[in-house]
Order: sequence, then structure tokens, then C-alpha cells
Amino acid sequence: MHIIECEGLLTDIIEAQKGSYFEEYFVLDKGEASDEDELKISPPNIIINLYTKIPLEDMKNLLMEWINFVKNDR
Repeated sequence: MHIIECEGLLTDIIEAQKGSYFEEYFVLDKGEASDEDELKISPPNIIINLYTKIPLEDMKNLLMEWINFVKNDR
């Protein structure tokens, strides 16, 4: 995922955790994803490819770590 996509998903996760409006489905850049790739924010989890559930807090932490890594690598 591009950093801008990671930041957008992170924003939606934070909004979902606050109970605010968020985009339920997150669409990846088609150049980077297959037709089967799907992310659905379904509090308290994010669902990946219809089957894999990860707690929102864990996904938020992973995204924050990845964003920091990419920004520091530049």
C-alpha cells in the first residue's frame, strides 16, 4: 500500500474507534491489488479478504509503525 493509502485507512480506523463517520470499505489502488483484496472496517475489527479479522487497535498500530518506517526511510 502507498503511504497515502495507509494514512487514509488509519484515519478511517481512528474515526471508527471514536464512533464517528468512516468509510466501511477501503479500496486499494488497483495497480497494487488483486480483485480479491478487500478491507472492511467492522468495529471492533477490520476484515481482510472476507475472512481474516484483526482488532482495529492492532491494525492501527501496524499502520502507524509502517508509516513511520516509510517516512524515516526516505
